[in-house]
Amino acid sequence: YFEIDSNTSSELCVPIISGQILFGVLNIESRKLDTFTEKDERLINTIAGGLANALERMKLFEAEKKRRLEAEIIREAALELTSNFEIEKLFESIFTSMAKLIRYDSASIEIINQGYLEIVAGRSIPQEMIGRKYLADLSKWGGLEKFRQAKIIFDVEQDEGFVKFEQTKYIHGWMGIPLIVKDRIIGFLNLDSRIPGFFNNEYAVLAQTFANQA
Repeated sequence: YFEIDSNTSSELCVPIISGQILFGVLNIESRKLDTFTEKDERLINTIAGGLANALERMKLFEAEKKRRLEAEIIREAALELTSNFEIEKLFESIFTSMAKLIRYDSASIEIINQGYLEIVAGRSIPQEMIGRKYLADLSKWGGLEKFRQAKIIFDVEQDEGFVKFEQTKYIHGWMGIPLIVKDRIIGFLNLDSRIPGFFNNEYAVLAQTFANQA
């Protein structure tokens, strides 16, 4: 029991629950001892059930609203990407569109070139990183062919397969999304976060949908 009012003597708590989703607890208190009855419990349970249903409808409405917004952003991004024929503007459009879908601290695009990964564009990363090439041992992650879906790393500082650079040591949470053309992986769109575990599977699905357009 967590005391908020020192004068409280009795309390009744019922879950605000819909199916398997627990939204919270409806809590009533009294300054009288042993004041709540089974009748009170049935009444509060009824109220909590109505509240849970309302919250569930609100949740579904917000989720649908979010999906519609994401679909519209991806549609607009696809139109913008197909109208860009200058590579620098194309990269900038990718970063801008992705930022509307997923918050990130920095981002980069790497292209596979003769067995090396080359950082060809970036946002909020040190300028000297652009053009940098390095040999990445993707076998630690199962090889290139296993990297056909977005990969999430909770904290790159704890991952031996992640190639770390001094200039970007602020990175903790990371998500890499393969760029696939005609069933061939040509590179990766990388999103970085200062927060460990920031990216999740929902972000991965969204990012992969966008990357397929890019």
